[in-house]
Amino acid sequence: MDKETQKTTETKKARTNTAEKETGVFRKTVLPLLLLLLLLGSLYYIYQQRESVTSNKELAEQYQQDLVVEQEAKAKLGEEYKLLEEENIVLQDSIQMLQNRITELGQLLKDKVGIISRNKDEIVRMQTEMNRLVAEISQLRSEKGANQAKLKQLENERFALDKRIGDLFMQNDTLENENNALMYEIVTKEEERDNLEAQLTDKEKELAGVKGEGPYDIEGKEGILINVNAVEAEFKVIEARTKRNKLSRSAKKWQSTFIQFDIIYPNLDDLVGQNFTVQLINEDTDEVLPPGEDNSGPYNAQGKSFEFKSNPVEVVYANWQDKGASTNYTARLFFMDAKGQENTIASAVAPVKFKR
Repeated sequence: MDKETQKTTETKKARTNTAEKETGVFRKTVLPLLLLLLLLGSLYYIYQQRESVTSNKELAEQYQQDLVVEQEAKAKLGEEYKLLEEENIVLQDSIQMLQNRITELGQLLKDKVGIISRNKDEIVRMQTEMNRLVAEISQLRSEKGANQAKLKQLENERFALDKRIGDLFMQNDTLENENNALMYEIVTKEEERDNLEAQLTDKEKELAGVKGEGPYDIEGKEGILINVNAVEAEFKVIEARTKRNKLSRSAKKWQSTFIQFDIIYPNLDDLVGQNFTVQLINEDTDEVLPPGEDNSGPYNAQGKSFEFKSNPVEVVYANWQDKGASTNYTARLFFMDAKGQENTIASAVAPVKFKR
């Protein structure tokens, strides 16, 4: 083998040894690193899948809880509806009883007035008869040799007639006094009936609000009539938040509530400028959670008031007071009429959401 061939062979061996060394280094260092990265990637993927499963499970649980709250709210509305119906029946019965009594008293009064009128006619007739007897007695007494038996008979007739007239006068006085008492009772019963009818009207309006059916026009601002039963609210966000404006897990850290919703109405322009109130209600105690003091109203106001301008409506309800441990709260929307009275919007109820 010549020197050049030998040199070429040695160069090839050197290159082979170098490649083998590099392959060994790759197998010992780079390959394990790649395997480690692959393992870490697989673990991260598994972690993400578990997180996704956990998140989906939490969402499912939240949905189930929201569904339960919604069902409870509907059940409560059903109970309110039943109670209002029972109250309406009682009011209607009471009104009917009062009306029956008023009719009865009116008939008694009419009968007594009739008796008084007939007595007066009888008194006039008897007074005419009395005048005739007095004249006849006077004429008989002026005659010589007057028939004493006849005179006595006429005197007895005059005395009996005078007593009868006196009795009728006394009866009329008694009847007049009774009529005054009847009139007072009638007026009192009519006032009671009118009050009950006003209560019944209010209850029927309240019942219509709970049912969410039929026309229920009430006067809002500027004299605009609003059909409260046609007003709806589509709540998008009702979040319990902490002092740092993050989602709250418990009532202990719950400082404010962010509420966002759309108001739905056939003629939305009629609602522009109208007043509404949002209330947070503890469903365990049925108490209103008053908003904390802010620049828009007095402390312990019954809810957060706002003037509707456009959708979506956003309300920040400061509620940093001690609320105990209950997280069973709902947000409810009320329409404020021209007199400042709250009017229930049956469909505008949704639960406050806490971080799960």
